[in-house]
Amino acid sequence: MCSFTRQGDPSPSECVLGALREERTDMKTTLGLIIFIAGLTMTVYTGFNYITKESLVDFGNFEMAKESDRKVYLEPFIGIGTMAIGGAMLVLGRARSLAHS
Repeated sequence: MCSFTRQGDPSPSECVLGALREERTDMKTTLGLIIFIAGLTMTVYTGFNYITKESLVDFGNFEMAKESDRKVYLEPFIGIGTMAIGGAMLVLGRARSLAHS
């Protein structure tokens, strides 16, 4: 908290910059946690399925469609790499917030 009563106290611009740094550090920590959780989810669930519908014939009221089951595979090392990036952001964000305290 900034006060402007004594000589040697931080200027208003220094207070604003300090508050912005704290907010940016909190945002990095939160973003790091979100990225870490996304990486953990990618590691646990190594893929997902989705269905596409393709129209084969569309003639007036008559329509023929084909549904295809598609699979997307995620390699575990992608999830582990994402967890490492999120963990690094989380640790660095907390280290900076402790250094500025």
